[in-house]
Amino acid sequence: MLSHLLSNRKALPGIWIAPAMVAAALAGCGPHNELVLDQAFAPLSQQHMTLASDWGYTDHNGERRRCLLAFPLPGSHAPDGPRDFLVYLSVPADVGEFEIDPNTPGAAHGFLIQKKGRLAGIAYFASGTVRVKSVWFRSEIKKIEIDVVCEDSSALHGSATVRAAPSELAAFERRYAADLNRLGKPSSQPSDRQAATEPRAGSD
Repeated sequence: MLSHLLSNRKALPGIWIAPAMVAAALAGCGPHNELVLDQAFAPLSQQHMTLASDWGYTDHNGERRRCLLAFPLPGSHAPDGPRDFLVYLSVPADVGEFEIDPNTPGAAHGFLIQKKGRLAGIAYFASGTVRVKSVWFRSEIKKIEIDVVCEDSSALHGSATVRAAPSELAAFERRYAADLNRLGKPSSQPSDRQAATEPRAGSD
């Protein structure tokens, strides 16, 4: 309907929809993030899970952009419920498509943390791509597309919207400083001295 109005605005006297108004209207709907987690080694009910939430944050220092996505257990509708799955990304600060390469410091890096259940633990990204896109008239918001495979053979793919939230990133990086060290670039935040997260059960 919106695209129809935009394409026909000249034929509608008195009606004109500014691009900024369109962007504001879409942003007002709130971000919606959805990732599909495939893991053949998991119990049958967990082999294909859809993670969905509105928790998406980002910050950058001019050289690197860091992103944090958080999700409740699938099927949970509590807007402020537990963040049971965490996805952390570190990519170049520019927009574009970036390859996951654990052996190259300037490439994209990241990991998945599951906080509860039999498969609780961390899985670092081993391969895949991350694409970062700008959002029209909203410099503080970025669109993220993820298609990655983790070291434990699980795979994540989907998209998310992240908003500038330095405090969210700082709190996460303090809590998980030991895990960030594995990415090849130690956290800039003071560590709270938590131990590194144990690996997920994986295919073992």
